[in-house]
Amino acid sequence: MGDSQQRPAGNEILEAAARHGWSQEEVLIRRWGKVARHKVLAQILELLGQQPDRWMYQAEIARALENKEERVYQEIQHFKWSGVVDVERRGQRTYYKLSPGMADQYQQWLASQQPAGPQP
Repeated sequence: MGDSQQRPAGNEILEAAARHGWSQEEVLIRRWGKVARHKVLAQILELLGQQPDRWMYQAEIARALENKEERVYQEIQHFKWSGVVDVERRGQRTYYKLSPGMADQYQQWLASQQPAGPQP
């Protein structure tokens, strides 16, 4: 599989943040709030979520989204920082795939952001 860049997994980031005084809600807002506001991030998440076990390289993601590779690179940095994607270097290419549980976590976070129904 080539050289792998070890990054904390999604839940390890939550645990590390808790040790530094951040609440889980603060971490989730930082992780997912930007996705709700940035179209390209949402598109990347959707694309990687369609085949969560498949590694895709940066140019492949850009082609699939009909977007510039530089833009995909800029946006995917947020996912790397927040543990949403696993990252692996193979030669000159950087491959990405969704970290386990991230698609479900995003859906749960989105649901938690919806206003509660009418109060009786």
